[in-house]
Amino acid sequence: MSNYKDPSIKYKFAPLDTGAFFFPTDHGCHYTIYIKDGIHHLWNTQLFDDYTFFRISFDKKWCDEDDPGLDDTICNTIFHIITSNMISNGALGVYYHVWEPTNNDMFYSHFYDEMELLVPEFEAFEFLPNDENGEQYPVSLFIHKNNPDKSLMISEFKKLAEI
Repeated sequence: MSNYKDPSIKYKFAPLDTGAFFFPTDHGCHYTIYIKDGIHHLWNTQLFDDYTFFRISFDKKWCDEDDPGLDDTICNTIFHIITSNMISNGALGVYYHVWEPTNNDMFYSHFYDEMELLVPEFEAFEFLPNDENGEQYPVSLFIHKNNPDKSLMISEFKKLAEI
């Protein structure tokens, strides 16, 4: 796989290994987007026999002092990496992301709408489990609209959120 060269995406990215993509920004930040096998983070269910579960995660390091945070160009690059992966894996891929308490409010507030706009074949769902301190944190789930087990997956994620 070569670096993506769409002129609408400011930052070029490169694969690091299976399911990991890296790009540097103008402010010295190094972003890594992971779209990796996420089964080991979930529950035990027969759904694993028929579907591939991907956990989406982000890593940001080595930013300059004048780092403006997530701007549109960074968000667009992240969205492109994720949606390209979703399209290439097709209808049997199920994606989820556990949001960590960070300063990514702008990205989070646009995430669901952007993902559903960019990949209209998938639906977004949000669950709000509590952490060990009783604080809620969002978990995003993306499932193909025509997935025959969509209701069961939503039910399983709701159970996970209630634990």
